[in-house]
Amino acid sequence: MNGAGFIKDMIAATRSNRHLLKGDAGATYQNFDKKYITSSIISRKAPVYKEATPEYLSALKARLIAENKKAQLIRTVLFISSVALATACCIALFL
Repeated sequence: MNGAGFIKDMIAATRSNRHLLKGDAGATYQNFDKKYITSSIISRKAPVYKEATPEYLSALKARLIAENKKAQLIRTVLFISSVALATACCIALFL
């Protein structure tokens, strides 16, 4: 019977997900919001998130730019060193 393993895995995954939602002692998601899942779609309210302040956004932007510059520097050094190593190997191979 083709696909029996896939069906068995599907049943096991469904059972595992059901156990996570139940919230027994071994469950990972014990703080799962069961009221939200069981409520009707019309009565659900959209989550409200805090607004980011301009100071936080500027600090985040500066941090991301610094991280990207550092990553770019590392990539450049690795690229140059790999090209130098490949060139040295080619020169040593043909001499």
